[in-house]
Amino acid sequence: MLPIKEFYEFLNQNTTKTDVLNYTAQEGIEWHFSPPYSPHFGGLWESNIKSLKIHLYKIIGNANLNYEGLYTVLTQIEMILNSRPLSPLSDDPRDYRALTPMHFILGRSATCIPETELINEPFNKLTQHQRRQQLIQHFWVRCSKEVIPTYQRRNKWFRDTDVDIKIGSLVLLSNSNTKP
Repeated sequence: MLPIKEFYEFLNQNTTKTDVLNYTAQEGIEWHFSPPYSPHFGGLWESNIKSLKIHLYKIIGNANLNYEGLYTVLTQIEMILNSRPLSPLSDDPRDYRALTPMHFILGRSATCIPETELINEPFNKLTQHQRRQQLIQHFWVRCSKEVIPTYQRRNKWFRDTDVDIKIGSLVLLSNSNTKP
């Protein structure tokens, strides 16, 4: 098992880069990159990447994760971000379901079994699995306080600016006791 630093060095070797490029060419994969220093070309997805990076750095900090640990944390954070609401699934005011990025990935919303609350537990007394879960729970707390409130309709993209909440409107409620 390679530590992250060695894995990074492996990926930066010219032979590895050549092997990856040859494989992707054989598979018909084309690479399209945004120009350097122009995250505005990516729009909302770059904003999501920025949110992920900021919170990931703050949450993981100096935690010593192996590859499996980092992979577990990233995939569960991916699940949280891909479960965010984009728009209502229907115009029916009794339908509280929302369209999420997971609908485009799985064809349905994601369902998860809630984990035991570990946020206030001492990190050094937890098992590897519990440490990963604690990191993910810290991510969810930060995401629900800092990112979800920014999910709002961007009025400059729409002509009508009638965003008053009325009876039957679908709204996103933020509750600190809610599980991811």
